[in-house]
Amino acid sequence: ALLLHVLADRGDKTVLPAVLQAALSGPQEVRIAALGVLPRLGDDTLVEPLLQLAAGQDAELAEAAKSAVAGLPGEKIDADLKSRLTSAQDAASPLLIEIVGLRRIESTPELIKLAGHSDAVVRRAAFSALSGTIGLKDLSVLISEVTAPKNPDDAETARQALLAACIRMPEGDACAEQL
Repeated sequence: ALLLHVLADRGDKTVLPAVLQAALSGPQEVRIAALGVLPRLGDDTLVEPLLQLAAGQDAELAEAAKSAVAGLPGEKIDADLKSRLTSAQDAASPLLIEIVGLRRIESTPELIKLAGHSDAVVRRAAFSALSGTIGLKDLSVLISEVTAPKNPDDAETARQALLAACIRMPEGDACAEQL
């Protein structure tokens, strides 16, 4: 595990295949360490294997893989994840939605649509992602969900998303005016 950090500190991207292999198999400590350094070495080729790990049954590995995908640099990865979000099957949607939110990928129309999904898990993931991605012009969507929720079970999630979005937005006065 320590060797992986040294390799990442060197910045030599030729070790990427070995680090990815360490993330996919081996002792848990080594896998977690590999997932922790992959964002420093990685590129768009890592998205698919990391998403598979993030969807896995091991909660610790899944969380580390989500963080790794969230930390990968590049607009190409943002475009790939946004494309996956629009075509995701229901089971994959919450994971993709969460990662889109973590990366703060501009995908407000897609997330607003998913906030009306029939599955409560998908709706809640969409509200959480909107907290980090929604802009001032669409803030009324969250305000409406707080004041008159389409589904009463979503009111608290929408309220938390609205609060986080308002805190994040640099246009404090304009945000307050909408509220």
